[in-house]
Amino acid sequence: DFEGPLDLLLHLVKQSKMNIYDINLFDLIKEYLDFIMGQLSNLEEITYRAMMKEYILYYRGKIVGGIYDDRLLVKPVESAIHYMSKVQYELPYDGAKEMLLVDEVDNREFLEGLFQVMYDELPNPKKKK
Repeated sequence: DFEGPLDLLLHLVKQSKMNIYDINLFDLIKEYLDFIMGQLSNLEEITYRAMMKEYILYYRGKIVGGIYDDRLLVKPVESAIHYMSKVQYELPYDGAKEMLLVDEVDNREFLEGLFQVMYDELPNPKKKK
């Protein structure tokens, strides 16, 4: 079991049997994304888009959150706040709106449930012109 995203990243470094100084941070973030996508693989229409060395996560076409550095952050909608046992707000980057930190990334059922309860409350995607 992992206590959080940093714990998972350290595990990935150890598993790859590489010197931590030889690892590209962007590669580690991509591995973390792959892990999260694997945890959510039972859900339909989970996609992502790379944006400035980070990843935006979509569920059935709506933005749920993203991978920012070594953290999974989701939009702070009421359903997510009530669903999570521990609520911690973090900034994805300087100047951004606060989002919720998801610590329970090793719990597949929790992650799937979180995305499902959030869906109806998430804004619809903006129509392209």
